[in-house]
Amino acid sequence: MNMKENNLSNLDEHEKNLINLQKHAAYLVWKVEESICAPAEIRDFENNITNPIERDAFKKFVSDYKKKLGKI
Repeated sequence: MNMKENNLSNLDEHEKNLINLQKHAAYLVWKVEESICAPAEIRDFENNITNPIERDAFKKFVSDYKKKLGKI
């Protein structure tokens, strides 16, 4: 593989959004785990996602990260 194939800028907008949602889910779960924010912050962020596919993906990412931390 060359570098061009691995460049995130080559992804379409939906794929970029999913990557950003995954990163944000991990960050919010970490913040809740560290008592930096309340779980309501995750719900608030989720409720502001207008695309239903991306909202479902975000929910799955949050669930996956909680499982990794042993919280589910």
